[in-house]
Amino acid sequence: MDLSCNETMINDENEYNLYVEYQSDEKPATSAGGIQQQQQPTVQASLGSNGIGKLYSNACTDPTFLRDRCLKNLLTSQKRYKTPSCSYFGTIQKTLTPQMRKIVAEWVIELCEERECQEEVPILAINYMDRVLNKLPISKNNLQLLAATCTFLASKLREPSTHALQPEVLIYYTDNSITKRDLMDTELLVLGCLKWDVSCVTPLDFIDLIISRLPIINKNCNDIDPEKIRKHAQAFISLAVREHDFSIYSASNIAASSIAASLSGLNWHAKSRISIYDLVDKLAELSESDSKFIISCMNKMEQLFQEQRRNLLNMMMLAKQGGLSASINKVESMKQPLKEQNKQQPKRNQETTKNKKKKQKSSSHVEDVDF
Repeated sequence: MDLSCNETMINDENEYNLYVEYQSDEKPATSAGGIQQQQQPTVQASLGSNGIGKLYSNACTDPTFLRDRCLKNLLTSQKRYKTPSCSYFGTIQKTLTPQMRKIVAEWVIELCEERECQEEVPILAINYMDRVLNKLPISKNNLQLLAATCTFLASKLREPSTHALQPEVLIYYTDNSITKRDLMDTELLVLGCLKWDVSCVTPLDFIDLIISRLPIINKNCNDIDPEKIRKHAQAFISLAVREHDFSIYSASNIAASSIAASLSGLNWHAKSRISIYDLVDKLAELSESDSKFIISCMNKMEQLFQEQRRNLLNMMMLAKQGGLSASINKVESMKQPLKEQNKQQPKRNQETTKNKKKKQKSSSHVEDVDF
């Protein structure tokens, strides 16, 4: 099996960087000794339902959370939240399909992106939804209600109180297909099904812990830094949570695979001269999983990436064709009155010719008549 990803990933590194978008490429501040300094709190602004701006600040990064003890605790805790390897489609869920789940998951992600939620909110919401679907049969008519409720809960847990999603916002995004009472009732149902255990482990919790233990910074890779890898890994995780096939992998496995796919896509192994096999073995050790699982998960992520890229290119082509056809239609619409005018012009000429002949005949008759 080829782990270099030369065929599955994009050869043009610049194109890969453009596709995986992120907000900032600023490197973390470092002290004179090269030690990363503590990140300062960031202040963000948002608009409330009444249009008044609200400010909230994110807590600064605590280096304590990067210690080995925290990684070990997360690896132990994630076992409680892993969904069973068998699919709930066709067993517990008789009327739902994986495609329905994908559509709803994409709706959750797009909603959170548009509302500028924290990056953990959609991942956590989809985790809640999968755990509920693995226990309770849900009709397809109530699937969006379940997704909205899980997003509502995740927003309460991970967002500041001033920025949490309000019921009215979720009702608006469902096109008023649900009510506030539906949301409140389903919230109690979800909490009861989850036994109020909502602070679960997600792949994003492992990203910084794993990246900080990898030799990413290299003199031959000046254009690659941990923050860049983290942003790319988040993009791969966002692609993975849309698909139910990734539910067989643990949170640490998905995190490790997303980092491997990011480094491979940026051609880090060739620049740093570190074998991709050594990288996978190191990731397997950190995530306490088998290298085969990381390779399998990474290959699936790369396939999703290629599929998403093809869809994006097709959409761009259709948009260009749509713009071209629109301009052609506009020109044709401008030409249409001229064509109609040109069609009507011979008729008018014929009418004028006939009128002239009639006038000539009438005048000749007048001259010939003898009063």
